Amino acid sequence: MTQLDLVNHALIGFDRIFNQLDNVRANTKTYPPHNIIKIDDNNWLVELAAAGFSRDELTIELHENVLTIRGRKQEQGDRYYLYRGLAMRNFEKSLYLQDHIKIKYADYKDGMLNIYLEHEVPESKKPKLITIN
Repeated sequence: MTQLDLVNHALIGFDRIFNQLDNVRANTKTYPPHNIIKIDDNNWLVELAAAGFSRDELTIELHENVLTIRGRKQEQGDRYYLYRGLAMRNFEKSLYLQDHIKIKYADYKDGMLNIYLEHEVPESKKPKLITIN
């Protein structure tokens, strides 16, 4: 019996998390490069290098705990490249978020897309003090 087997036997209902981890490993893409910065226990910053893209060519979507960032470059048919060293190719990057993580806001400056995330614990998940009668 491996450690993973022991964990699977002790944690009921967490099999979904293990499946998601397997999917993340299988679908990890390196382009474009990005950073994930932990600001504090409840706030993170995702920095994504999107040089050469305009705001209109970038989309950010959050659906069922998956943050998806897409870049779709507009065709520039009138250009003839002798050498093309800048990738500027279309991309889709997905990041899996824990429950209750929300996007606070996003900004784009100097080729860096910054997405600020915050963990908001709903009232129903916060500890409650029970009065004793």
